[in-house]
Amino acid sequence: MKKVLITLAIIAVAGAFASCSKTCQCKTFVAGTVTSEYEVDLDDIDNENVKKCKDLNTVVEVAGLKAGNECK
Repeated sequence: MKKVLITLAIIAVAGAFASCSKTCQCKTFVAGTVTSEYEVDLDDIDNENVKKCKDLNTVVEVAGLKAGNECK
C-alpha cells in the first residue's frame, strides 16, 4: 500500500509540473527559412480552441519548403 501511495504522489507531482508550461516557442517560416522566433503565452489567447502549442501551428509545405508558424 505504501508503494502505491508513493507512486500516486510521484504521478501527481509530475502532472502538476507538466501542466505549468503555458509558454510556446514559435518560429515563422517563409520559403523554408526561419524569419522570426517568438514566444506565445497560452493564457493570452482568447480562442477556446487553442489549448496546446501545436494548436497554433499554421505550417504548410510547398515544394519541400515550409511557410507559416510552427509552435512547440
